[in-house]
Amino acid sequence: MIPQELIDQLAQPGRLFIPVGTGVQEVIQVDKDDQGNIQKKRLFGVMVRGLSFLAHRFYSPFPPVRSPDRPGNTKAISLLKRT
Repeated sequence: MIPQELIDQLAQPGRLFIPVGTGVQEVIQVDKDDQGNIQKKRLFGVMVRGLSFLAHRFYSPFPPVRSPDRPGNTKAISLLKRT
């Protein structure tokens, strides 16, 4: 569910909010007290979408286009002519 490595890195005291699951997810609140005791609480459901669909807006002057060899694959292409 939540990687133990993340909980181990949590400060004492500390709080972590993390989406857990696939598709429809839940936000879990993890609290660690001064003695290192852990409490987990389910807060609410969410659907988290990766930000890769926005990457072309910030890192490329060109919109993504469909690759003809792989219809499901998108990639940015340069529209500049070679001389």
